[in-house]
Amino acid sequence: ILLLIANRKFCRHLVASAQSTAIMIFNDISELKRYDLPVGPFCRAVTLEAVKNTDSILYHESQEFASDLLGRIRPWTNAVYGDYSAIKAMGFQSPLQVDVWSSEHRWTPEQWKAYTRVLLAILRGYANSKARGLECHELCEAIENVHWALVRYVDAVVSGR
Repeated sequence: ILLLIANRKFCRHLVASAQSTAIMIFNDISELKRYDLPVGPFCRAVTLEAVKNTDSILYHESQEFASDLLGRIRPWTNAVYGDYSAIKAMGFQSPLQVDVWSSEHRWTPEQWKAYTRVLLAILRGYANSKARGLECHELCEAIENVHWALVRYVDAVVSGR
């Protein structure tokens, strides 16, 4: 079922109108510690759609010091990205895996900012976990993605594109 709901069109609808469904799925996976489930493709697809949709809950949670409740408790961010053991188990299907050279991922600066918030949430989960000392290829690759996005952005500004 997780592979079935990893469909990008389904995830686009889920992000737009049923975020609590994804929150419940990820909360259950973490609570039951079912890291063997094929949740990676679903997590990756739902993350890509949340980053692309600038009206998604990911953007509504971005103001930590705002007066709204979502900015303070961050249910999406904590459920989807807060459990580093789950993210690590996803391997190369983690939400951090994006093809920065693909035309599909020529995100705006605002979208890259949302992606970096995802990265920071996962880094917090890594720092709070007992996983210290484990390899973290996904984190290193995500940092490299941000690096290349910045290089491309600076290149575009300098060349006037």
